[in-house]
Amino acid sequence: KNIESLLRRAKTIVNHQTEVSKLLGENFNVFSILGMEKAENKTHSAFIQELLNPKGSHQKGGIFLNLFLKQINYSKIAVFDIESAKTTVEYHISKRDDKNKTGGRVDILISDKLKNTICIENKIDAGDQESQIERYVNYNKNKNTVYYLTKEGSSASEASKGELVESEDYHCISYRETIINWLEQCMKESADQPILRESIKQYIILVKKLTNQLTDSTMASQIEELIIKNYKAAKVIQNNIKNA
Repeated sequence: KNIESLLRRAKTIVNHQTEVSKLLGENFNVFSILGMEKAENKTHSAFIQELLNPKGSHQKGGIFLNLFLKQINYSKIAVFDIESAKTTVEYHISKRDDKNKTGGRVDILISDKLKNTICIENKIDAGDQESQIERYVNYNKNKNTVYYLTKEGSSASEASKGELVESEDYHCISYRETIINWLEQCMKESADQPILRESIKQYIILVKKLTNQLTDSTMASQIEELIIKNYKAAKVIQNNIKNA
């Protein structure tokens, strides 16, 4: 009975969210219309890279990049030269060599004139390549930091990371929290540019859709309260989701 009650009440909130989304016009999403929702490089890497680029078409200079470095707790932020920063999608570091664990194409590369580099491996649904994180960690040793970006902040597979230690040799970040929190800050900084602001907002809506989040914060809080009050029932549902 608890489980049935929880599902009914959650469904009511989700249905309300659906109606609110219709009223706000959130269902009209350019990324969805063009069938680009899950295109890792053509959509996600490209959009993120453009915002990170100090010379990007957003005309905001290094503001977005600076916000991103703070959001990911980049340890070398004090020495990273944002003004000279360059961003590249699918950057070819060298010919792939799985034996020596070098080379490959980095989804997003950020570099500065001091030769500091940040490699972002972007995963929406694709699996890991052999020694992928190891290969990127071995690039530009001592001046490079590798981030593994997934929907939920998952760890890289054993085949990809080898014996590398998460949070020491490489770092995990998520669309669910890291990217959405950063984008919301970018949107605030874009208040004076309606087209830029609304483009970022559309992308936030897309990311929330991919990570199964409600776009209305009040309703998201209601779901959280519902789970807290019915924690055991929610846990049973969670444990049976995959089987269902």
